[in-house]
Amino acid sequence: MSGIWAAREAKKRKFPIGTDIIWLHEPRGGYGYVFRIPGKVVGYGRGRIKIEVAKADGEKVQRFVKEESLRFGGL
Repeated sequence: MSGIWAAREAKKRKFPIGTDIIWLHEPRGGYGYVFRIPGKVVGYGRGRIKIEVAKADGEKVQRFVKEESLRFGGL
């Protein structure tokens, strides 16, 4: 069932799975600073998009983010 749901969501979304993106990350307590973090769309959740990004040490992590915080782009 979740595969069908994900396929329907992919058709409605502006960022298809596999798209290179820039995540505009504003950390809590970041005093308004925004970090541009390159990543890739890997899935969808309820009202959010699942992305994969690299941490400073190179480890890949996945995060759920709002679509408004994403831009097209990447490395």
